[in-house]
Amino acid sequence: LSKPILATVAVFCAVSQWNSWQDNYFLVSDPNLKTLQLILREYLNDASKISQAMQQGNATAELAERMTQISTESVRMTSIVVTMLPIMLVYPFAQKYFTKGIMLGAVKG
Repeated sequence: LSKPILATVAVFCAVSQWNSWQDNYFLVSDPNLKTLQLILREYLNDASKISQAMQQGNATAELAERMTQISTESVRMTSIVVTMLPIMLVYPFAQKYFTKGIMLGAVKG
């Protein structure tokens, strides 16, 4: 009876830990220990800084060349896909427990 509840709690905890970047940002000083979420956040911040510099006209030739190859929107969409992919791969394996829990708790009448 407890498998659906444990599966739900496990998925919620996994998603929470996967999306956590603030702990790593504040507590870890070694750049080799950065989590994927923190690296993706830094890429997004760098892309938006480059975009702002391009709009203000403060961009150097190197920044202008780099910005023509990538855009802020493409970096944002790529980070969304990279962030969602592992959770979407794990969820189908836990889905059978969710459906069993729904069917077990249904009232027949």
